[in-house]
Amino acid sequence: LNGIERIKTDIDKDKLSLEIGKILEKYDINKSKIESTAICSVVPKTEQILAEVLKDLKLDIFYIRADIKLNFNIDIPNPDIVGADLIAGCAAGVDMGKLPCIIFDVGTAMTACVLDENRNFRTCFITPGPKLSFHTLAKNCFLLPQIDLGEKLSDFPNNTEDCMRSGVILSAAYFIDGLSDRFDEIFSKKVHTIVTGGLSSIIINQCKRETILKEELLLDGIYLLFILNSK
Repeated sequence: LNGIERIKTDIDKDKLSLEIGKILEKYDINKSKIESTAICSVVPKTEQILAEVLKDLKLDIFYIRADIKLNFNIDIPNPDIVGADLIAGCAAGVDMGKLPCIIFDVGTAMTACVLDENRNFRTCFITPGPKLSFHTLAKNCFLLPQIDLGEKLSDFPNNTEDCMRSGVILSAAYFIDGLSDRFDEIFSKKVHTIVTGGLSSIIINQCKRETILKEELLLDGIYLLFILNSK
């Protein structure tokens, strides 16, 4: 892995092309040496624009989706509804050999994918992520401000910002602990709790349950699926 770069999703084709050019220059990557690219997106408009830019660069594109070769089974009536990000995360989670497991991705939305010991994707839970929760509170509650996530929590918060921060972060941590405990009972065995996403390291500090932090889980899954489908 040479590096990770973040680009806003609300960007037009020209600006995106410019940003990709800057990234290639930053890492001294010759376009002619790129064998292929992979897209793992749940934002259709951005996916379309990115695909157009990559095609203009004469680059092959591999798409992460439910109908490619996978290292697990999607055991639901309509597999196509499973997002590309969830598929990549599950592929990497299965490859870790930690089954059964729940893979929590802490992003704009917080997702929890459940895989049983036979490599079957059984279900997914979706709830607002911490940043979205902060934004929603500030937008809809007149007296509540926009705040930063921060990393330190007080057991007895005594101002508005700290009360919001503690409430949102602890709610996310309790969601991880509680759902994992629930599936311990459902599967009659302990499930492995795998956590990824940009805010994962802050949240798991408040979890009582043993967790496995894999910040690059989705990238691992994208690469794994690319290799699997290249054979």
